[in-house]
Amino acid sequence: MNSPEPTPQIQALEASIEKLLAKPVQPGDGTAATLASQMMQKDNLQKDLFQQVKQNQDQMIRDQMEQARLRSELAYKEQAKLAQARQEQTLRDTQSQAKLRQEQILRYEQQQAKLKQEQSQRDQQDQARRRQEQMQREQQLQARLKQEQLQREQQLQARMKQEQAQREKARQEQMQKDRAQQEKLRQEQHQKELLLAARLKEERERVNQLKQEQLKREQQSNADKNITGGDKKAAKNAPKTPEQLAKDEEARAFSARSELS
Repeated sequence: MNSPEPTPQIQALEASIEKLLAKPVQPGDGTAATLASQMMQKDNLQKDLFQQVKQNQDQMIRDQMEQARLRSELAYKEQAKLAQARQEQTLRDTQSQAKLRQEQILRYEQQQAKLKQEQSQRDQQDQARRRQEQMQREQQLQARLKQEQLQREQQLQARMKQEQAQREKARQEQMQKDRAQQEKLRQEQHQKELLLAARLKEERERVNQLKQEQLKREQQSNADKNITGGDKKAAKNAPKTPEQLAKDEEARAFSARSELS
């Protein structure tokens, strides 16, 4: 243990003792007794000082130990409070997180429901728009087809009228040509008939002439009927009879009519 700092009383005694020690000792002056008393008093004071210091140190140790105990208890209590606070905070955080998760889930579900509803509305609007567009396209197509059909019918009617007019024109022209051809054929036939009549008249006149000549030959032949003979060559070159001449004339007339037709 370190020596404690002397108190003022001890310091005063030490100074007095030093003075007494420095003073020459005179027998019977009581200096020795005073010195002994002061030194004893000093020792007692020092003992008391040491005792007081020791008590103070022990008390300080006890105080320190008590303070340490109190600090330990306080620290334990603080730790317990902190642990409880952390536990409570953890519970609050857990509850808050659960609440936040629940709110997030609720917001997510609400958002998904809203998005689903919006998507459904967009789909319905899109379907309605597509149906409207399809209806418009079909109406436009029907109108276009109807217009095209009308145009085709008008064009067909115009073409049919034009073709009918052309056919009528061609028919009229053909009728005119036919009439002209018939007239031409009629005239040609008439000319042929006139020519045939003239030829027939000529043939009849020639036949009549031949008949007259034949009659003359017959009359001459009757005059010479007693005359016979002659070879086959003379008989072959003999003149034709009127019947043979008439048949030949009819054959030539039929051939002429065939050529005219």
